[in-house]
Amino acid sequence: MNRRFLVALCVILVVIAPVRLFAQEEVTLAELAQRIVELAERVGSIEALFTSPAHARDLDGDHCLLGMNKAIRNEAFLKFKRQWGYWPDEDQIRIHYVTFSRQSGHMHIVYQWSDGWPYTRVDEVWDGCTFLYATDWYTVE
Repeated sequence: MNRRFLVALCVILVVIAPVRLFAQEEVTLAELAQRIVELAERVGSIEALFTSPAHARDLDGDHCLLGMNKAIRNEAFLKFKRQWGYWPDEDQIRIHYVTFSRQSGHMHIVYQWSDGWPYTRVDEVWDGCTFLYATDWYTVE
């Protein structure tokens, strides 16, 4: 929360403060604090969309649908942006293969972004119908 608070404070100071000064209006500390709280709540809501608890589509109580083309988890999609600095074309992300680890009991859905050579991949790791995590993206030659 401290990091989000500092980011929100910087955004407020950079965006709102000059506008207020230009308009020759006074901004009280209480108003500024309220705006920061509101902005932090909005940022938290947006983050929740991308880091919400995983849920697979339940088919019949005993089975769940985990992986589909264009169903990559938001966490994996965001990791691409963080690692490579731009958004991948979602239409070019496909399931490359699925593995099951007998040792851990986890399912790995390997997605591949195919915008040329070398290929870029990410693994989503599932425990039954529960999403655990996404690996960092890696290249395969």
